[in-house]
Amino acid sequence: METLVVYPYQDITTRNLSREIWMDIKKFEGYYQVSNLGRVRSLDRTVPHSRCGTQFVKGRILKQSVKKHYNASMDDHVNILHVTLANECESHYLIVRRLVFFTFKGLDLQDHDDIIINPIDNDGLNCRLNNLEMLTRSEKRYRTLEQNRIDPARINKMPEIVRPNFAIWKPVNRCDTNGKVLQTFPSIASAKKDPGSYNGTYISRAIRSGEPYRGFVWKLASRSVLDELSAQYPKRKKIRQKNIRLASNIL
Repeated sequence: METLVVYPYQDITTRNLSREIWMDIKKFEGYYQVSNLGRVRSLDRTVPHSRCGTQFVKGRILKQSVKKHYNASMDDHVNILHVTLANECESHYLIVRRLVFFTFKGLDLQDHDDIIINPIDNDGLNCRLNNLEMLTRSEKRYRTLEQNRIDPARINKMPEIVRPNFAIWKPVNRCDTNGKVLQTFPSIASAKKDPGSYNGTYISRAIRSGEPYRGFVWKLASRSVLDELSAQYPKRKKIRQKNIRLASNIL
């Protein structure tokens, strides 16, 4: 059964894909190259051999591994592609999107630890060069908050300038079967954190259908419940938003 190829990295048989450009990887020249489509390949080379002295090794497209990071706030996973490169008997486990971006921008992989390479479409498996952008840690934090991909309980531990994107929050009421409001949550994500261990998917389904879930009726609450919570955070400075846009335009 053939494997459906959705991303370029999954194709390890085709030597060159359409509009694919290869570049040598810094400090791995003559051994490995990376392409603008996110693929990595080894080159034909002669390596030391314990019995024969030297051995010819034919180059190939390298397989990449997917590392999944669980996001409790969204109840899903963030995918990160990794590849292993070997040089002088040492193995290097590298993040592919950093490898692609840094190579084509002429940057050193060992520098710029404070820079984060982010997929524009939020798809960690899409490591095409035109889908990658450079963000600082602060800018990445804003993106995470804007997409509600962070546990609300962690927000209080962040600097005061960090403000959640309340515009996309959906307050919900947990009611008894008679419709009496027992508890109000600022969002479905926060309801999932309740000691009752509610499932966000089932809460959304109960809101749409009107059917009880875990013995309770769930309804959307008034957005006024967010006013008090929103007042705890200062408004984000417009100049900061402008800086984020400028950083994206540079790329």
